[in-house]
Amino acid sequence: MKILVTGNKGFIGSRIQEQLQCDGIDYPDDIAYLSYEKVMTYSLIINCAAFTDANKSVEKSRQILHSNVLGLFNIAS
Repeated sequence: MKILVTGNKGFIGSRIQEQLQCDGIDYPDDIAYLSYEKVMTYSLIINCAAFTDANKSVEKSRQILHSNVLGLFNIAS
């Protein structure tokens, strides 16, 4: 099974990816430049990607909402 973990450099995503590695699950090392066709080869996508800087999230809430929500939408569609 191939599983894609977005946000795999963050706290939760990195823990999930570590567990998947222990379980022998196939996952990519660098997801930053995956094409749509490559993403579609995965059986499961676990989205842990999000903007996490609390101070900037207040200052730039519209941009961050756009990034977090549309980022997930783009993965799902």
